[in-house]
Amino acid sequence: MELWTFQPWDAVERSLKEYGRYVPNPALSPYIGVDEAIGAKDERDGMEMRRVFGSAYRWIRDEMDRRGIARPADALTPVWAWARWTTPQGEARIRPDRRYTGFRECSDDDLIRLDVPSDRVLLTDLDGWHAVINRCPVPPAALPDEKLDEWLDETEHWTREQVAETWYRVVVSPDDMMGAAHAMVQATFWEIRPKDVVEVQKGRRIGR
Repeated sequence: MELWTFQPWDAVERSLKEYGRYVPNPALSPYIGVDEAIGAKDERDGMEMRRVFGSAYRWIRDEMDRRGIARPADALTPVWAWARWTTPQGEARIRPDRRYTGFRECSDDDLIRLDVPSDRVLLTDLDGWHAVINRCPVPPAALPDEKLDEWLDETEHWTREQVAETWYRVVVSPDDMMGAAHAMVQATFWEIRPKDVVEVQKGRRIGR
C-alpha cells in the first residue's frame, strides 16, 4: 500500500540504522506528549489539546489492537500517514501536494513515501476522525440526508459508550479507499521498517 508521511527523516534514518525500525516517541507530540514538548508559553493550550486528542488517540490504538494489527511491545503511538486526499477540483490523489492549503504548513517537513503491507495498516476517514476527536456519533453511511437531523436528535440522549460504538464507521476498507465517499483517508501503523521506505523528499520541496 502506497502511503506518504511527514516525518523528520534524520531521526527516522538514525533509528532505522541503530534499531532496524522507527517507532514514534509520543513525548514529542504536542497532541499527546508532555509539557516540555510544547514550551511553557503554550502550556495551557497544549494541555487542552492533549485533553481533546488523548482519548481519540487511545481509541485508534485500541481499534488497531482490536483488528489484530500486531503491535511491538515498545510502540505507544502509531505512525500517521496519508493514503488518499482530494484536490479542490475533486481529483483523488495519494501523494500530498504542498502547493495546496492543507499541506502548506508541512513545507518544512520531510515527506517520506512508504510501501506498507495492508495488514499492518488501519485506514480511517478524516472527516469521521473529527467526530471521534469531538466525541460525536458517526451516522450510518446509508442514512438518507433528510433523516440525518432526526438521527442526531436521537443521539443527544445517548451515553458516551453508545456514541463510541458508532466510531467503527470511520474505518475505511483498502478496497474502498479511493471511493467518492472518502475525500481524505489517513493511515496509522506501528512502525517504519527499512524495506518500507521508497523515497524521501526533503522539506521545502514542492509536490506534483
